[in-house]
Amino acid sequence: MKTYFYRHDLDKDGTLTKNDYVEFGQRYADIRKLDEENGNALKKQILEVWSVFTGGNVDVILSEDGFIRSLKDQIVDPSFSKTISEPLKIIFKAVDADADGSIDVDELGLFFEGFGLDKSLAPVTFEAIDSDGDGVISLDEFIATGLAFFTSEDEENPSKFFLGPLI
Repeated sequence: MKTYFYRHDLDKDGTLTKNDYVEFGQRYADIRKLDEENGNALKKQILEVWSVFTGGNVDVILSEDGFIRSLKDQIVDPSFSKTISEPLKIIFKAVDADADGSIDVDELGLFFEGFGLDKSLAPVTFEAIDSDGDGVISLDEFIATGLAFFTSEDEENPSKFFLGPLI
């Protein structure tokens, strides 16, 4: 949860806000060299993820403690798997730059660049998510690893690499 918080706190002000997600959407659209229409569609998708995490209150400001507390409350909810699957589907679609229904290591590297991470970290994450070793990440693999990232307490679970090295 801490890793998620720090990866998404793009302005490094110690809070997560709508602006962090807007900034990520803009960075990622620029990195992918999207035209205005596709860039706006991508930014809208990224804001949908923020909306899910905030229960629709996109103007909320979350401190690290507030974010972790909120996420812990959501994780114990029996419907969490379904709830978190929706933003993971949105993120998958955004990362799948060529819209072929899978993510390759280069697409994941671009996604990492959007967070300001070195894209050379992407292969470790790619290997952790590509559980069947077929050289691409499927939607099912992405959702399963993303869900485990938020819920697993096993420090050896490969999901710990979902957003690059843990913080």
